[in-house]
Amino acid sequence: MRVYEKEAGGSGRQEELSSGGTVLNAVDDWSRDGQYLLYHAAAPPAPISLYVLSMNGERKPRKFLSASPFPILQARFSPDGKWVAYLSSQSGSIEVYVTSFPEANGKSQISADGAVAVRWFPNGQALLYERGDGTIVRVPFSAHDKNAEIGAAQPYLSAHQRATTYTDSWDVATDGRIIVNTDIGEATHAINLVVNW
Repeated sequence: MRVYEKEAGGSGRQEELSSGGTVLNAVDDWSRDGQYLLYHAAAPPAPISLYVLSMNGERKPRKFLSASPFPILQARFSPDGKWVAYLSSQSGSIEVYVTSFPEANGKSQISADGAVAVRWFPNGQALLYERGDGTIVRVPFSAHDKNAEIGAAQPYLSAHQRATTYTDSWDVATDGRIIVNTDIGEATHAINLVVNW
């Protein structure tokens, strides 16, 4: 897989953004100010690492976090762009970690009971992560200079375990509401598709 940029209207040419020599390139997040793109990729035989690409100037990807030997996945910028939350199995199970940005100086472990997805609250004052049983957990977060303060984790929402989704089955809206894709069982619903409008 490769990462490309193309205008949303479909005009113009597409430009490859991923670096040569990497495989399994997948976009994780784009900073709110549009300045940086985070994506994970592997440069065989190394495991999956996290790369950052400045969307201004030369657009040369640089390795942000090295995975040695544990892969780094699902990276998310904090709303202010000064922190990155991500998943890693470096503790033996997949957990949530936070590090500073633009340089990864130190890290703080956010979860302790396993995680399959992570998101920032829109105001940046908390992280939400999903456990394997579908429970979404809220963890208060504050920062002073480059020091992160992590509060006590509290169950926030009980969602159903994901059954059919390939990627995340939930997200956080800009107003802080949680949008959850749940299995509705055997019920059928009509979908109206409007074309050529």
